[in-house]
Amino acid sequence: MNFPPFDIFPFISDGKISLRQIIPSDMDDLLEISYYDAKQAKNVAQAIEMQAKIDKDYDEGNSIHWGIEELSSNKIV
Repeated sequence: MNFPPFDIFPFISDGKISLRQIIPSDMDDLLEISYYDAKQAKNVAQAIEMQAKIDKDYDEGNSIHWGIEELSSNKIV
């Protein structure tokens, strides 16, 4: 079952962390945990490619992936 993407990507926060959309500037923080189809990204370019596939999955209504951001540092953790 496919679900349509939201008009605006959901943002959830409790004051210490937020769940938000992953953006290109997050790739350095995500490199060691970037996987798609059970394959790990070996460099930032591959992580960006994987994120593009994840974004496409979202646009097609197949999944949603949030980044967990620590608000004190503005970094994905």
